Amino acid sequence: MLLWSLLVIFAPATAQADGLTLLAPLSVFEGDRIVLTCQEGKNQKIKTMTYYKDKKELLFLKKVSSFSIESAILSDSGKYSCAATKGGIWPWKITSQIVNIKVQELFQRPVLIASSFQPIEGRPVTLTCETWLHPQKSEVQLQFCFFRDSQALGSSWSSSPELQIPAMWSEHSGSYWCKAETVTQRVQKQSPQSQIHVQRIPISNVSLETRVPGGQVIEGGKLDLLCLVAEGTGNITFSWHREATGTSLGKKTQHSLTAELDIPAVEESDAGGYYCTADNGHDPIQSKVVNVSVRRESSATNAPRTPKSSTLL
Repeated sequence: MLLWSLLVIFAPATAQADGLTLLAPLSVFEGDRIVLTCQEGKNQKIKTMTYYKDKKELLFLKKVSSFSIESAILSDSGKYSCAATKGGIWPWKITSQIVNIKVQELFQRPVLIASSFQPIEGRPVTLTCETWLHPQKSEVQLQFCFFRDSQALGSSWSSSPELQIPAMWSEHSGSYWCKAETVTQRVQKQSPQSQIHVQRIPISNVSLETRVPGGQVIEGGKLDLLCLVAEGTGNITFSWHREATGTSLGKKTQHSLTAELDIPAVEESDAGGYYCTADNGHDPIQSKVVNVSVRRESSATNAPRTPKSSTLL
């Protein structure tokens, strides 16, 4: 009987909300600072203090102190309480009431919107980082940044949720996403990634022009061979050929629907058929053959001939 009495005397006592109060903010949003303060009203000496979340220990202290969360996130929501041991030789434990804290979303996770996710090459695209602030936090300022395959686009962070891309090319195909954050940088969220595939228009209607009347050039004169494409996007590779041999006279790659090859000093042997081809990654398209005739001038029959070469413009 004596042993049982001693056990009862030395065992710590537990009292629910017996003079111990947990102070917490009434409303919490993402990015807010949460301060929890455990107060005891009877001014008795507190030896230890412990803070809990969902019945799991967060912080154990050998002094009276507050517990703080510097920048709240959604997962900080939960049931919080505190406990203290007080007294001298025979300490006892008191526990506060439970305080339910719900961290509210400051703004929704952004979504990337594109004016077209399959734009035609050479045409503009507008990207929008779309999100919504909580009605109680409409005064919060956000800034935005857009990315393609981890590379920031434009001038990095901007107060505008839109980004204008003047012209999209095939090399701009890839994974696009955006970030939205508060100006204080306390809350930042990223959109899911979206694929943008730039569509290339195949080449069509290739033609060759000589820029000489009736396809006739004077020996020693210049022959201009102009290769034209009616439709096609991206880098186009132009190539000029002799019909008799198929030999390439020159090649040029550029962002243009036309390209020109010059033969500065034509010889009689240059007479014959010419054609050009154009290719932008699909099958090469060939023009029709254009015949060129070379005419001698009587005054230039015995004139020395200039070595010929081809010049790309």
